[in-house]
This record gives sequence, C-alpha cells and structure tokens, in this order.
Amino acid sequence: MKCKEAIIFIHEYMDGDLNEQGRTELRQHLTDCIACRQRMDQYTRTTALIRSMPRTKVPEHLTNSIMQALPGTSKRTAWTRWVRQHPAVTAAVLFIAVMLMSLVSMWDGDNRLMVRGNDLDQLVITKDQVIVPEGHTINGDLYVENGRLVVEGQVNGNLVVVDGQLNLASTALIGGEHSEINQTIDWLWFKMGEWMEAVTP
Repeated sequence: MKCKEAIIFIHEYMDGDLNEQGRTELRQHLTDCIACRQRMDQYTRTTALIRSMPRTKVPEHLTNSIMQALPGTSKRTAWTRWVRQHPAVTAAVLFIAVMLMSLVSMWDGDNRLMVRGNDLDQLVITKDQVIVPEGHTINGDLYVENGRLVVEGQVNGNLVVVDGQLNLASTALIGGEHSEINQTIDWLWFKMGEWMEAVTP
C-alpha cells in the first residue's frame, strides 16, 4: 500500500467506514511507515481532544444582532450584500475571531490548578499535583490544567493535561487517549475545539 492510499484508509478508519480487510492492510502499512503512523497518532489525539470538550449553544439571536450592528455605507454595498446573504458564515467568522483574541489574552493568564471530570471523588489533590491512586478507578475523561497528573490506578476515559505534566506509573491503565498540551498553538487548537464542540448541538 502506498502512503496516498493509506491516508484515505486512515480517514475511513477514523469515520468508522473501513472494512476488516482495509483495517488489516492499514495496520500492516502503519507497521512499516513511520510517517503514516505519526499522522494516524496525530489524528487520533486531535479527535480525542475534540470529543473531550464540553458543548454550549450559541444564542439564536446572535446572527441578527451581528447583522444589525454592521455599518451600511455606499462604498461597501457589495460587501454588505454578501454579509446579508451569508449570515451564518459571517457570524461564525466573527465568533472565531473574538474567541481567538480572547484565547491569546488568556494564555498564561491564570496559573491556578484546574481539574475537570465526572468522577473526581477518588482523586488525591495536593498543591499542584493530582493523583489517581493505585487500586482506584476514575470513570470518564479527566482534564488537568496548570498541574502535574500522576496516574497510578485506572482511568476509563481520555486524559488531557494542559500546561502541566503527565506521569503514568507502571500500574496505570488508561481506557482512552492521553495528551499533554504545553505550547501556545496546541492550547489554542484545544480551546478552539472546546468552543466549536460547545457550539455544535
């Protein structure tokens, strides 16, 4: 299998559309090809990040509010006509621009430890360290920001560590993906994904 075919197979696999023979061929290619294996790993981590983000709904009146706030001048007739014909695209572009600006201003703005998840009762939290003790199981995803996550037990979900450190003990069992986000661009993509998932019903 060539890399061009493998990329198509990777996308079909990520969508759940790849048959058993295709999976076998893809598995063999990934064993032999480092570049495709890295691409698959990157897609898998990105998908896990996007799925771990909470969802919120954009108000229905947002498009009308944005459209009414736009200035109307004769020089910009073509532009305003396009904006009025494509209100959803306009609202999305403005929303993304505002979110990017706020994200850039938020990076390194807060150094407090933040822990999110559905099953936090069994965690041991001390100063900037979050521990999943050996013999304990956390059900669901676990998100730690500005701290060190030490997993000695089991996590049945994804792990995301932002601006911190992830340590997995030899006894650790992870049921999902795990990733560390320590660079501004990775953090921006992660936050954008959070907000995009929140906007999507």
